[in-house]
Amino acid sequence: MDFAPESVEESSTWLEGVIFHNRVQPRKAYNLAIVELSENRLIGWIGIGDSERYLDEGELGFGYMVNRRYWGKGYATEAVLRILDFGFAELHGRRISAWCFEENRASARVLEKAGLRFERRYFDSELLSGRGTTCLEFSVSRDDAPRFSDT
Repeated sequence: MDFAPESVEESSTWLEGVIFHNRVQPRKAYNLAIVELSENRLIGWIGIGDSERYLDEGELGFGYMVNRRYWGKGYATEAVLRILDFGFAELHGRRISAWCFEENRASARVLEKAGLRFERRYFDSELLSGRGTTCLEFSVSRDDAPRFSDT
């Protein structure tokens, strides 16, 4: 992410939540590792599930984090393209959305490169710091989504 690492306790709480959501049946969320294959190294996380913002059937949302050391190497874009494929093909999503902080231009660029379109700018409170921040939302429909194999 573009902010400092969380405390061990905050990271542990987040990981416990990820594990919990992966075990819920029927499954509603898929939290996956992003691995750099040549080094066999965990470099990030990506998750997808029912949208928290749009509650209609077929509305999915996703998020991701990549270790700063691996920024700018195409890993995030590849992971996003693959999660879109999974969301549309396996989860039968109709529309998939994601958001990023406005100041995180690199993340906005990843979403655009993966075929998501800018939808809106809105103001929200950041959970960790409680400070207000401007967010950008992007989305793509099943019919408009590029396939990973097409890139």
